[in-house]
Amino acid sequence: KKPSFVFWSLYEFLERAKKLDSKSIISPNCVVGNNTSISKTGVIIEDDVIIDDNVIIKAGVVIKKGAKVGPGCVIGSNGLEVKDTIFGKIIISHKGGVVINHNVEIGALCTINQGIGEKMTQIGSNTKLDCGVHIAHSCSIGSGNIITANVTFGGSVFTGTNVFFGLNATIKNGVKLEDGCFVGAGSVVTKNVEKNALVFGCPAKFIRKVE
Repeated sequence: KKPSFVFWSLYEFLERAKKLDSKSIISPNCVVGNNTSISKTGVIIEDDVIIDDNVIIKAGVVIKKGAKVGPGCVIGSNGLEVKDTIFGKIIISHKGGVVINHNVEIGALCTINQGIGEKMTQIGSNTKLDCGVHIAHSCSIGSGNIITANVTFGGSVFTGTNVFFGLNATIKNGVKLEDGCFVGAGSVVTKNVEKNALVFGCPAKFIRKVE
């Protein structure tokens, strides 16, 4: 068998054996909207969190103080990593967790996937997401980012602090964007972006430094 088949078969076997048995902890000082579903195990929701209507929060999610989650969001869903394994051609289990840090604001209809393996998905403090943003597995989104509507992040993207993403931008798997970057609307970012760089286009190209 190919090494990748053996690796992903073993990975999936171990992931399926994992159990999140700890009872969810939900602060009495948070607000939860109508028709919202929160896993009974493996969730921590701290003080002053506001969760709107029709939200789904899966096991393995931590939402820290002061965060806001808009209507119709799904937090902690599986990503789409399809591999051949002894279990067949399957979507690999994602149980790495999600951490939404202090004062993050998430707009309506966003999806934030679980981390894969031991690498969780994280959103840094004071980051703001507009409607329809998708963040794939194991992304690390820095603090103070502004992410406008319908931006899509592939898996394992890293962003620094105070990065701006214009409407409908797409960030390819594994790309790193350093502090203070500006990504223009509709751009497709396929390569790492240096500090304070403005990039635009498909594929995105360096335009100039941001003051």
